[in-house]
Amino acid sequence: MRGYGSVRSMVAVLGVASIAICGQARADDAPVPSTEQAPAPTGWQPTLGGSIYVMIQRDKASSNAVAYKSYSDTYGDATLKAGLALTPELSIRTTLDLAPVTSALSSRYFKGEGAYIGEANLKYESGDFLAYVGKFDPSFSLAGRLAPGLYGTDFAGDYTLYGEIGAGTSYQVKTNELGTHALGGGVFMADSTFLSVSAINGSKYGSLAASRSERTHGFYGGAGNTDLPQSLYFTYDGYAPAALPGLKYQLAFSSLANGAQGVQHQNTYVGGIQYYYQINDEWSLTPLAEWARIDHVGGSIRSSYTAVPEMQDARYKTVGLSLGYGNWTLSGVRSIRDTTEPQDASGPIGTNNTDHEVTASLNYYFDWGLGLGVGWKHAYAYDYNTSVKGEMDKIGLQASYYKTF
Repeated sequence: MRGYGSVRSMVAVLGVASIAICGQARADDAPVPSTEQAPAPTGWQPTLGGSIYVMIQRDKASSNAVAYKSYSDTYGDATLKAGLALTPELSIRTTLDLAPVTSALSSRYFKGEGAYIGEANLKYESGDFLAYVGKFDPSFSLAGRLAPGLYGTDFAGDYTLYGEIGAGTSYQVKTNELGTHALGGGVFMADSTFLSVSAINGSKYGSLAASRSERTHGFYGGAGNTDLPQSLYFTYDGYAPAALPGLKYQLAFSSLANGAQGVQHQNTYVGGIQYYYQINDEWSLTPLAEWARIDHVGGSIRSSYTAVPEMQDARYKTVGLSLGYGNWTLSGVRSIRDTTEPQDASGPIGTNNTDHEVTASLNYYFDWGLGLGVGWKHAYAYDYNTSVKGEMDKIGLQASYYKTF
């Protein structure tokens, strides 16, 4: 099932900065044309640019839902983004990731990291128009990309889209009073090509700790895992109207075609909003809120025991707040996930369920790229690995470094 159990959503995989292409950097590396088009240099030459992000984190967790009531997990996460601009409009973009590919079921120290290709695509951008083809991360969900803190994206990661194979496009319109408006969309499928291979470490499909298989195959099934690009998404993004220059919002829809053993498309509806308010030269405040609805979670896969489709719908609410002071950021996030299942107990859990999570983080970012952070979360949630619902408290320490080139 896409979403639940994802390590991306359960560890502090921070967002990384965009690739410098055509002499400029894109703010969120989202598939939305940049608001300013850099002039093409005289005597154009192919140029290479990008960024590197390295993070080490140690989590100490206590839970009543796993065999080991208390355990620690020390792991690394690294992302290399590179873009080769062939012309002022045409570029090749790649993302290489090193991250845990298994979930921690007991204490571990730098075990389970795997290397894989996150993105590899060809991008064309001219003025307000953008198109791309290959493997890419659709700009889907604000909370999944921007919720603050070490654990802020945990629940929103269930429906954020990553590493899809297909094609997409967007077009933006800029106005003086109403800000920028961008419409985007694309077709895709889950990556079941050689680009899905996880090197160094990988998990066997179906193993308890697996969060990413050594390689994805179509017969594994799951929402979006089809032989052809049969899934789709649409997004509408708005930015910076004259009256509220710090405003950003998104309405989005995705439909993931059912793969093997699935009987329904997984349809997701998302509405998110964020506002950055500069209080004075030193203080800033950034609230964020997002609502999401998923119909037919996982594509309603047939049970391997009864052959009956396991129907489940889910609703998400995420609210976050960041308080900035110079290089310091104090943040908190509150998330709720409600799941609804048939009364005959044929769903994957067997009953309706509500999960809760609250997080808090304090981060300091040096001007030269080093970041230090401490975070805490308390979760009361159903664990799909152990089929047990319980409480978890987690404290994390994080060090990161980011640099563009």
